[in-house]
Amino acid sequence: MVFGTHHVKLIETAKGKDFITRLSKEQALQLLEEEHKRGHVHTAYFKDIMEGFFALCNCCRCCCGGLEQMLLCGSPNVAPSGFVARLAAADRCVGCGACMRACPFGALEIRDKMASVRADACMGCGVCL
Repeated sequence: MVFGTHHVKLIETAKGKDFITRLSKEQALQLLEEEHKRGHVHTAYFKDIMEGFFALCNCCRCCCGGLEQMLLCGSPNVAPSGFVARLAAADRCVGCGACMRACPFGALEIRDKMASVRADACMGCGVCL
């Protein structure tokens, strides 16, 4: 998703092509929710030359070059959001590992049949929740 005044030029350039669509606020929020359910990480992009925040990508760990570079090479492509996941209470966690498999950053582990978050690795994407 592209935001700001520069998106107008993108839309004009892509007229007649089906790879770009103007969304209403409701459509954008619905798309973000659908991408979250797929386990994709909402990644914001900022550029000084484009007046700060300009795009929101929905990345998956299987085909996103930025996430792959970060996970395999340690390249700091993603900054933590500031949110640290708080998993299910002890009486609800069964240690199945579903949250651990969902985490694209490997920030979860099972200890004593309970999921726990490694705060140093958590990027705050919320995919595990």
